Amino acid sequence: MKKVKSLFDSKQLKMLKEIGIELSDEKDYNDDELDDIYDEITGHYQVAAFKEGEPVGITADWEEIIDTFYDKTNR
Repeated sequence: MKKVKSLFDSKQLKMLKEIGIELSDEKDYNDDELDDIYDEITGHYQVAAFKEGEPVGITADWEEIIDTFYDKTNR
């Protein structure tokens, strides 16, 4: 799948970059690569979006990233 970077806005791309995910519109990602990226995003979400089981300020932002990735890449 190409044009993955274009699925996200600049704030979301910055958040992804902060956890080591830099997406490209030119790269043709295969299913395994997309699955790996999705796993990285959801793994980070579980650790960073909650403190003592309660959502923190960035929880909704990460949920939007996860929803977009899931919906648009058919994960």
